[in-house]
Amino acid sequence: MRITGNAFVFPTNPIDVKVSVKCVVATINQRESVFDKIARVRREVVGKTGALTSTQQLDSVLCYPEQFKSPLLRGIIHGAKVVEEFGEIISDLSGALERLCRNLFSGGNKQDIPQIVSAGIGRVAVSFLNLPGFAVHKAVGSGFYFLSCMLSAMAVGLAKTSLGDQRSPNEIEQALKTSTFPNCMAKQSARFLTAKKENLMHRLFWHCRNEHKDANLAEEVAKRLSRKLSECGPATHQTRRFHTSYMWKHLHQYGPITRGLMQAGQLVFHVLNKLGGSFDKYLGSALGSKVFKPYIGRMLGHRLGMMLCVGGALALSFPMAPLIIGLSTSSAIACGVAISLLLLAKVAAHHEGWRGNIAKPSQA
Repeated sequence: MRITGNAFVFPTNPIDVKVSVKCVVATINQRESVFDKIARVRREVVGKTGALTSTQQLDSVLCYPEQFKSPLLRGIIHGAKVVEEFGEIISDLSGALERLCRNLFSGGNKQDIPQIVSAGIGRVAVSFLNLPGFAVHKAVGSGFYFLSCMLSAMAVGLAKTSLGDQRSPNEIEQALKTSTFPNCMAKQSARFLTAKKENLMHRLFWHCRNEHKDANLAEEVAKRLSRKLSECGPATHQTRRFHTSYMWKHLHQYGPITRGLMQAGQLVFHVLNKLGGSFDKYLGSALGSKVFKPYIGRMLGHRLGMMLCVGGALALSFPMAPLIIGLSTSSAIACGVAISLLLLAKVAAHHEGWRGNIAKPSQA
């Protein structure tokens, strides 16, 4: 509603609640990992043709070690990145456990019930790390971030000395071909485990299909746990019409009760669980990008912001240990509420019916 003169005029296009909920969920999920941030900054720095600004020069030092001749400087830059990866994994241990459980014990699809179950398992497991009277994982994670900041500052300082002598363009080109800097430890481990699981599920599926035709249960389990097998087939929309991941992407194909329950479940999971249980990583990312980035660049600013926010979460855990345990427990409870809402949405979808694989109506 807006005011025009002395009259109230209602907008012709009211707010689409479904779009608003999806925007909230997308905003929460758009946070970059360390690997993605380094890769994006590295592409921008390497691909830039003009002169670099002062902050871009700092980013160039921390995400482009192949340009330097000194093995010591390159090793320090590599060490800062690896230590930061450890800090990200340990400080957000519940998120790491959620991704591990989701990819190993389900098809790995997001916005699906296995993701919420995996998140609940991670929250419950992490809550026990607060029993000594402080958040153990936050203490270790903040220590890694502090070490990463120190190594980053050391690399920036050494880059201004004789150790910062750069290689020739041909030497840089050869170094880029053999460089391991773009690799991500966590992603490599995840890909290895996922590939092993997919191979095992494929072998189980075809073994049941070829030799034990009556083993329907084992075949169905293999299809459920394998992402490729669960999404194969010419009529994916027909076979997945009552899967919550498909329902969330195609809300316009369902009735109003189903849509409302899906939106409520996603809001509870992403807002109460993710923001409530992992508030420090969102605050750290915002602090690094909004406050420190104009002065010390994106890479060092992100590491400093994460060190401060994870350290702040650690400081809160000493006088407020019961509350921190309560936050982890409340996040697990939020996962249970979200699961209940999504299961009710599946029931409502069976009751209201599926409208078919129709296209989303255009908005005037």
